[in-house]
Amino acid sequence: MRFVLLDSSVVVKWFRNESDSDRAVAIQREFLEGRVDASVSELTFYETANALRYSGDFSSDEVRECLDSIVALEIGVYPFDLDALKSGVESSFDQGISVYDAYLLCLAKKHSLTLVTADDRFCDRVGNDASLCRLRDWT
Repeated sequence: MRFVLLDSSVVVKWFRNESDSDRAVAIQREFLEGRVDASVSELTFYETANALRYSGDFSSDEVRECLDSIVALEIGVYPFDLDALKSGVESSFDQGISVYDAYLLCLAKKHSLTLVTADDRFCDRVGNDASLCRLRDWT
């Protein structure tokens, strides 16, 4: 079984028809079938709601329904982790990435997970890291 942490760029694709949405939905399906142990951080709910809100494709009610559907999956949720955030701040400076992205990568490493993201810019800046998987490379 694969153990993954999904960032909001993946979760948003469950609700929007974008490139690689099929791969994001495949991860969700594999989770529901018990073939993947998927989780998110608390932060993912805020980022997903914000992305859906500003996409122009969703009403307030629809964004709330999307959040309800994520919760209904009973996906694992990692709470705020100060140690991972502090490590993320350092990584952010070292690698020239956002604190948000660095935090998620540090959280994934701390829990021996693979962070799955659709954010190519983030992946390009980090480079080859065993704890990071581009959504487009998901098989």
